[in-house]
Amino acid sequence: MASNDELNSTQWIALIAFLLCLLVPLAVGLAVWIKRRYARAVVDLQAKTAVSHIVLPTESRGAPTTDRPLVTADLQQSWCAADAFQPAGADDPTRPARRLRAWVLWVQFVSGLLYWWLLIVIFFLGLAVFAAATGQEFGDSAHPVTWRVHLMLWPMLVLPAALPWAFQAGVREFRVWTVFVLVLLCFGVGLVFDGKGWLTSGVFILCAGLLALTLVTFMRPAVRGAGPPLVAAFTVGLLVFCALVWVLVLFDDSPDTEPTLQDWLLAGGTSVVLLGIAAYCSWRMLMRLARRYTERKFSEQQLALGAYWALVTSYVAAAVLMLSFEQRTQHSMEWLGTAILVSWLLWRVAQRVALRWTVRRAPQPLGALLLLRVFKPSERSEAFTDRFLARWRFAGPVWMIAGPDLAGAYLEPDEFFAYLQRSLHQRFITDADTLKQALLTLDQTRDPDGRCRVHELFCANTSWQATVLSLIDQAAVVMLDLREYNDQRAGTRFELEALLRRAPLEKVLVVVGKDDDSQHIGQEIAAIWQDMAGQRQETNTPNSLQVLSVGEGTDAEMRGLFCAAAQAARGQGV
Repeated sequence: MASNDELNSTQWIALIAFLLCLLVPLAVGLAVWIKRRYARAVVDLQAKTAVSHIVLPTESRGAPTTDRPLVTADLQQSWCAADAFQPAGADDPTRPARRLRAWVLWVQFVSGLLYWWLLIVIFFLGLAVFAAATGQEFGDSAHPVTWRVHLMLWPMLVLPAALPWAFQAGVREFRVWTVFVLVLLCFGVGLVFDGKGWLTSGVFILCAGLLALTLVTFMRPAVRGAGPPLVAAFTVGLLVFCALVWVLVLFDDSPDTEPTLQDWLLAGGTSVVLLGIAAYCSWRMLMRLARRYTERKFSEQQLALGAYWALVTSYVAAAVLMLSFEQRTQHSMEWLGTAILVSWLLWRVAQRVALRWTVRRAPQPLGALLLLRVFKPSERSEAFTDRFLARWRFAGPVWMIAGPDLAGAYLEPDEFFAYLQRSLHQRFITDADTLKQALLTLDQTRDPDGRCRVHELFCANTSWQATVLSLIDQAAVVMLDLREYNDQRAGTRFELEALLRRAPLEKVLVVVGKDDDSQHIGQEIAAIWQDMAGQRQETNTPNSLQVLSVGEGTDAEMRGLFCAAAQAARGQGV
């Protein structure tokens, strides 16, 4: 037991756990709140942004520009279930991208697994040192490792590395959470049969579950845009504040007497100044992240993964350092804490080198995918889009018009910073010059982890049509998500008309839901095609439109969509 003027181990555990637990949920809650505010801000700016008149391309008004004959034949609609789609010919156009994706995910999983095992070794080494210093038994033969303990421990050897891998690989969240619950149950059974009791086991499982949930949220699209930058900013601010307080305490030579009112006022003013300095450092951290993201030093997935492992490292380091408050351990725990910090820095460098080696022979992107869609509730749009783009982004970049459904899901660090600075309106396309400038910023450069980026274009309600037409002309493949389409979707109808009027049909892919009225959608497409008679010029390719139906978004359906989009991007048609 520590002396009365010192904190004992339990108090230090409570303090560290309180600070960390206060940091993570605060960042998660604030990220969700900011995401919703950001989505509303995008919608408001779309309606309020003043726009100069942008002349639509001539082809969109139906005036032919060449002497080629006009299309008179009917449109052939090729309907197919996404999970049954097969590429034309023996060559699979997704093979290079799938190979790159497999290697990148493998590097991230294996490096995370090895790093987690290293943290476990350091932690148990700390327990062994603590037990030896305090005369307790550790690993005694009287307490053998039974099957119950194996049942409790083995899942934890893999789970921390498997969870972020599953979200980055686009695994269905239902499967992820099912496995997660089963692991927690195994954990609980092991604790109960190991003699810990139901109450202790329940509390331990609840704490472990809450901890894992807060960590995993950083990998979800709803949080990863703002969550990791906030965690980084809060961490820097907390460290700066603690360091300044430590310096003041170190040089404090005031007598140990009862504090006066003047002392309290001085302490309050000093705290305000220190908090201001910490807040400034946090803001500078946000600016640095935004700048480095713009310079392509990392992707938003790497930022989220880095935040995840940084939090795991912090928890393990706190668990080790809390054992250092017994006099008999001397400075052993401090050395182990330093070993964790050095391991974290070296691991980051090693993973960066491994990714660079993996991506050095990455194939050239297939081209940009323009994603047009029916705006739906964000939960349904985010889940489907994130799982599909988890595959496609290794093949090429993604272009989309910012909307209320996906505005928060693909909130990038630079957009997040622009929102905090109240300069988001400067990103909106307001005239022909800003449209041209926005199109010039669309590139196909890969991030250090091999992924291409998702580019959102911010358009006012009077400029999005010209932007869509320009993007159709430049995209390698256009995917029109017609799920939940109805006759009141005037914007989606305009996009469908534009595709049937001006786009090469071999690069167009239409997606519908299995519960949608396929007959009505097919008739709608045929009617629009007939209305386009005399506006579309004949080409050497057949007038065939590929329509793929998806259900619950299974892995087979995602592979089918990926393959169809890749084949269209290569100009082979579908």
